Parts: sequence; structure tokens; C-alpha cells
Amino acid sequence: MASPFNLKYPKPLVIQFYCPVFLISTFYFYLCNINYNITLCLMKELNIEIAVKIYDYEELDAADRELMDAAREATNRSYAPYSHFSVGAAARLANGIVVTGTNQENAAYPSGLCAERTTLFYANSQHPDQAVTTLAIAARNEHDEFLESPIPPCGACRQVMLETEKRFKQPMRVLLYGKKGIYELKNVGELLPLSFDASAMK
Repeated sequence: MASPFNLKYPKPLVIQFYCPVFLISTFYFYLCNINYNITLCLMKELNIEIAVKIYDYEELDAADRELMDAAREATNRSYAPYSHFSVGAAARLANGIVVTGTNQENAAYPSGLCAERTTLFYANSQHPDQAVTTLAIAARNEHDEFLESPIPPCGACRQVMLETEKRFKQPMRVLLYGKKGIYELKNVGELLPLSFDASAMK
């Protein structure tokens, strides 16, 4: 009787079928990996840095202290019954005039407006030929205390600030108040890198 170990069994069909598929899959993976590595080699990186100077209140010059005081005082005229977050802004124009504004809230939340925009819209409406040279911003929390660290403007305000800067074709300094320090930015572009303006529509 022949031993079963001496019999020659045919190679399983499953192996005959999957061997070519495995080779094709391996080759495809190899090609994809090459393409991925080439893509990584061609990819570039853009690094954006902003310059922010930090001052103590006493280190500001007299004109900047006056403007910051006007922004701080303006917070008392804020209408913020819902957020209890009072913001004041003060803008110095090229002719030396200082205008102020505050955040104005509404029960229909989107209908309210931030202090930065009320200030700039008023300045541009009343003095359309005067550039804004410096904008100071201060805020108080629900405990009626000024913030420890400066609070930056929201995105919509940054866009309006940029439009004002572009409109008059000169930088607009920004001062952000905090009890631990005051941030100074030389222009609005520092607040809004990769910005959108009218030049994109030409």
C-alpha cells in the first residue's frame, strides 16, 4: 500500500490565484511609495512670523497713554447686557483728533457690533479724508476688571481694520491693553497674515 506521504498533490488553486495578485499589489505599493516620496521632496513650507512689542503702561509715550486711557474709559459706555464683556476702542486720526467707540450688543446676537468696528466706521464716516494712525483697544470682563492679558480683535474686526489701512495707504498701529502688558503691532498685517483685500479682485 502506497504511503500517503509519497503522493504528489496538486498545488492548491488558492495559491495559484493569489501569487500573481500579491506580486501586482506589492509592485503597486512600491510605485505609490515612490510617488509619495517624490511629493514630499517637492513640497515647500511657508513660515510666517509677526512682530509684537510688549510695554508696561509707564513705558508708553504721553500720546499713547492718552489714547489708551481713552479706550479704557470708553469701556464704561459699552452696551453688553448679554456677554458682560465690555470693550472700548480709541482711534487717533492723522489730524490728531481722537474718536472712541464701544461694543454694542443686541438680543439678536448677529446684529450687535464690536468696539473696533463702531470706532472705525464712525471715524471713516465723520472724517473720510483722515487716516487712522493708531487704534487702541481695551476690555473688561464680567467682574468689571480689565483683562490681565491683551485681547486681540475678532476676525471681522481685523478685516475692517485692514480695509481702513489699505484705504489710506499707510500703516495703522495697534495697541492692545492688558494689565500685565500692552502689545504694540506696527500694522494690521501683523494681525491678519495671508489677508484678502481689493488687490485679489484685479
